[in-house]
Amino acid sequence: MQGSADLPEPLTPGECDLRDFPFIPLDVARLRDSDLASLPDAEARWANVLSWAVSWHQVPAGSLPDDDAALCRLLGYGRDLKGWAKVRQAGGLRGWVRCADGRLHHPVVAEKALQAWARKRAQQRRSRAGNLARWGRGDRLPAPSSSDPTRMPKASREDAASIPALSQETGTETGEMEKKTPSCPRGRGRASTLQGFDAFWRLYPRRVGRGAAERAWPKALAEAGGDPDDIVCALKARLHQFDDREGGRFIPHPATWLNGKRWLDGEGTE
Repeated sequence: MQGSADLPEPLTPGECDLRDFPFIPLDVARLRDSDLASLPDAEARWANVLSWAVSWHQVPAGSLPDDDAALCRLLGYGRDLKGWAKVRQAGGLRGWVRCADGRLHHPVVAEKALQAWARKRAQQRRSRAGNLARWGRGDRLPAPSSSDPTRMPKASREDAASIPALSQETGTETGEMEKKTPSCPRGRGRASTLQGFDAFWRLYPRRVGRGAAERAWPKALAEAGGDPDDIVCALKARLHQFDDREGGRFIPHPATWLNGKRWLDGEGTE
């Protein structure tokens, strides 16, 4: 058995929790044309599909426990370890790999989970910003009530002012509607505006034009709500989509990818 030092890093972060997401995206053409669809054992095919669904509500999402007794129970075989062993041998866990966190991860499910996780975090930030914009405008907040589901910790007007106002109808920043270039807080300097850039640069498959990419990064970071993980996780989930023919000449420059907000590609289509 491989030691944890020899295993790949987990494909989804430990805090990736999608238990409040009832639907898992299904790429119909990708599944139809996959080797899985050709498995001769029908029960093994079903076990694979069920494993994806089960993993969607595990933490982290896109993973399963690397334990046959637990898998037997989670995939509907109860205590029938022999029956489960037969199905697993027939290909019932196709594509799952053991990672350094001691759990099984599936690359395709992880890809979809990372995209959903990025959307969830973006929505959480928009909600927090809306709450601060709503309750932080004034010297006093409404008195908290045990029956009030919107109550929140006390925030100052300065806290609210540090977050752009949101449009109640669209959730877009008013600065975006006015076509203003997003700016970073004063006093943090270059280190703040390039927060997370190195991780993005190491991951991007065509590392050319770093200067232009660094200039594009602050605006992209502001568009992503100030969280570089949203951009990096989205890029990681889309690496398979890049066309690496002819040495990667068809892959857009990093600055072009950032300026085009390409980390948002595909959102709202599932």
